[in-house]
Amino acid sequence: MKKNMYILLVFILLFAAVMPAYAEDNGVKVQVNGEYISFDQAPQVVDGSTLLPIQTVLEQLKAKVTWDENTKTLTAVKDDVTISIQDNNSVVKMEKNKVTSEIEMSPAPKMINNTLFTSVRFLSDVFPVQVGWDENANAVIILDYTYFVDILKDKAPVFYSFLTDEYTSVQKGKVEYDFSFDFKANPKGEEIDSFTPLFAGPIDMGLDGKFSGLVNENKASIDGSLTAKGMLKEFLNDESLGLKGLDQINFKLLLGEDGIYIKSDLFSKIPELSQMPIQDKWIAIKYSDEDKDDMKKMYDSLKNNDVKPLDIYLYLLKELNTNINADTFKEMKEASTILFYFVNDDHFKVQNVDKDTKTYNLVFTEKDIVKLVSMLEVLSKEENEEMLKDLKDLKFNYNLDVTVKNKSIVNENLIFKMQMNSPTEGSFDLDVKLKVNVENRNDSSIQIDMPKDSEVINIDELQ
Repeated sequence: MKKNMYILLVFILLFAAVMPAYAEDNGVKVQVNGEYISFDQAPQVVDGSTLLPIQTVLEQLKAKVTWDENTKTLTAVKDDVTISIQDNNSVVKMEKNKVTSEIEMSPAPKMINNTLFTSVRFLSDVFPVQVGWDENANAVIILDYTYFVDILKDKAPVFYSFLTDEYTSVQKGKVEYDFSFDFKANPKGEEIDSFTPLFAGPIDMGLDGKFSGLVNENKASIDGSLTAKGMLKEFLNDESLGLKGLDQINFKLLLGEDGIYIKSDLFSKIPELSQMPIQDKWIAIKYSDEDKDDMKKMYDSLKNNDVKPLDIYLYLLKELNTNINADTFKEMKEASTILFYFVNDDHFKVQNVDKDTKTYNLVFTEKDIVKLVSMLEVLSKEENEEMLKDLKDLKFNYNLDVTVKNKSIVNENLIFKMQMNSPTEGSFDLDVKLKVNVENRNDSSIQIDMPKDSEVINIDELQ
């Protein structure tokens, strides 16, 4: 009897030793684009990491998946990206645009009951996907941004075409920026209280800016000036507040391989700064080793790749959604409905000037703002009616032109006007203009000289 019990105990211990360390049912859920998905085998927690049956997840992301039993390798293809994941191999191989790279995965993939389980954090490194964890929902959250791209393609095909075209990056060239900002207000009643802390009575002020930039591969320079107008000019020359000559500011900015350099007459116009040993020297802000690596990657990317606005759009979506939860997809879907309305073909149009040149135009008015308010599901009926009532006195015009020539953006013009004239709240006028021109693209004669050491003071010396 004791012998039989001993054999049974040894068998149980051996069986336990070869079993993976996971719970049968840990209650972990998985949400992909707002929908909870089911698995033939439940998600597992191994050594503190949540692992999912990766084939099911990839298929939910509309990837084409194949399995090689001999090598225990899963291959998935989604759009222009192919990835390979092998059992017990922490390196994920990726091919995009015929370029192969490797991504580390931790922990390594693991076969559990003939199914490949992996962490899914790596997905955000290979696809336009965001992965997060919602503690309250006990759920892994996965957002696939190609969902919104597909809707954009359907709802706003001209804007989609603009985003997906490749534009030649500027390695050498000159960029001119001009902008003006003008604001006038004559508030009435309770609205006056919003302005009296800074101004008493009517307001009339503005700001003009001019910037001239040069780009030369891994260097850039900007010469700029800011000019205040109206009441803002008076305020920035109020000697009773210790201000004088701040209505006109000039500056120079250099971006080099080792840091950023700044020179400005502002340093001599502010008493606290004029006491520092800056004089006419450049202030240097040196990059850390990590910053240098990031800047090099950025410049190399610009040299080796054309730029797609869609890539920037997807990057910004990821950056804005750093903390996603079970409600994020719903919120993004509502927001994208509004965005796609404003860039549909009724608002975003294209005109072919000649075979090499086309101009894109985006326009919307106060009628579209009213439409926007009616689309806001977060507002109650009473809030919606109240806001629409406030908008009846609104005049609004947004007009943006973007000219593309030979796959290069060469000109942008923006005119933005907003006017409100209410018998109870008063009048308000906002006028913004922006003009951008790109010239001398890839002109080899463009040179940017960095300052000598004797012309520089490190910002650390001023602290």
